Amino acid sequence: MIHITEGNGKLELINSINTNPLDNEYCIKMSKKPNTVCFKCYSIRTLNRWYQVRKPLTRNSIELSETVLPMRDLPTINALYFRFNSHGELINKKHLLNLFKICRKNPKVSFALWSKRIEVFDELNMDKRPDNLVLIYSSPIVNLKSRKPREYFDKVFTVFTEDYVSENSIEINCQKKCYRCLTCYSRTTPVFIQELIK
Repeated sequence: MIHITEGNGKLELINSINTNPLDNEYCIKMSKKPNTVCFKCYSIRTLNRWYQVRKPLTRNSIELSETVLPMRDLPTINALYFRFNSHGELINKKHLLNLFKICRKNPKVSFALWSKRIEVFDELNMDKRPDNLVLIYSSPIVNLKSRKPREYFDKVFTVFTEDYVSENSIEINCQKKCYRCLTCYSRTTPVFIQELIK
């Protein structure tokens, strides 16, 4: 069974399917690079404090990345909005294919997927991506102003420091509660979502 994380804090009322960044080679490598958002990874800090959360996320990492699962083994989602990757990052092509299949199994749900891993998307025929999935390029670099979304992506999510925001008049438009905003769950504007670093 795929573990579903109940939304809390900023993600109150929006549940998610996540993996463990402490088991993900990409996350481990990126967490050692200064000037990246991964260097100050909120998820790694959280999982280092809350040990009991690690086990189900590790199980998700294994289940979602080792085989493309049959529809019967994928969850039925009873929600209007649902998130992928509030913890963790795409592991490989099989992981992404499984997320696509979850979207297809639940066509009335609006899904959003955050990822930095363009190379995983390059391995797929993106013409077959589910219509109910918004893809958000999660900028790995802090304070990087984007001009347009990367290939395949509908939106760009970037994190900024307070000093950079005040010096460059950056508009922070990421709200404190996702369910009150829902910008990330549709392909409408704004395209650029900007948040203060945690």
